[in-house]
Amino acid sequence: MYGFQSDGGQQVDVVVKRIWLHYFKLPIDTMPEFNRGNPKSAYAIVREHFFDGEWWEAYDLIEFLIKSI
Repeated sequence: MYGFQSDGGQQVDVVVKRIWLHYFKLPIDTMPEFNRGNPKSAYAIVREHFFDGEWWEAYDLIEFLIKSI
């Protein structure tokens, strides 16, 4: 479960899996662990996409998250 033990952590896990599968359109079995300390983790990949991508990519991700609630 990607380093989380709480119910909130489980919710984060579900959201990250949705992003990986439905937003990035990547196979779920290629998703690395969601570990903030690892530079190649799912956390780092999502963070880099949001902060280092084009401005509209950040808005696309926000829109995706809002629609998937």
